[in-house]
Amino acid sequence: MRQGFFSLAVMAIIAMLALMVLNELDHVRDAPVAESDATPDIILTKADLRAFDVNGELQYRLSADTIEHRERAGYSLLERPIVEPHNGDQIWRIRADRGEIQVENRMLELSGDVEVRLEGDEELQLSTALLRYHVRSQQLTVPADVHILHRGGETRAGFLEASLEDGVLIMRNGVETTYVPDAG
Repeated sequence: MRQGFFSLAVMAIIAMLALMVLNELDHVRDAPVAESDATPDIILTKADLRAFDVNGELQYRLSADTIEHRERAGYSLLERPIVEPHNGDQIWRIRADRGEIQVENRMLELSGDVEVRLEGDEELQLSTALLRYHVRSQQLTVPADVHILHRGGETRAGFLEASLEDGVLIMRNGVETTYVPDAG
């Protein structure tokens, strides 16, 4: 009888240990996986991307030395990006040291040494430290000091907003323009 009791006790202890181990394994399996937003899901080097609208028309072209995409965080980091928004006859080229694409907002933020060029008859060059490009609305926003060289001279301001679609430009915060007489 003692041997039967002993066998029953050992089996109960083994069953209890097995249940404890299985319970611990369940907790380990159900433990949340550490999702680090700092780790990129995709890294592209020497990237050359194009984005199209719902009608299949080219919206913009983006090239960069490096693009690090973070799916869970909803953004991508860019190293030395060049953005070329496509809008009718105007040819825009935007360069920067760094950039960030916010996927949900469809916004591109460029920082560092940012340069925007409009080529053609109305040629101009814009320099700033921060620029935001809203893809859906085709709006450029510069919430920092901006310096613009244009055919008639130069303009400085503390804020700029421009619509690439209709060509409307708004500047404020210490706007100063210097005109240079045409040499011709």
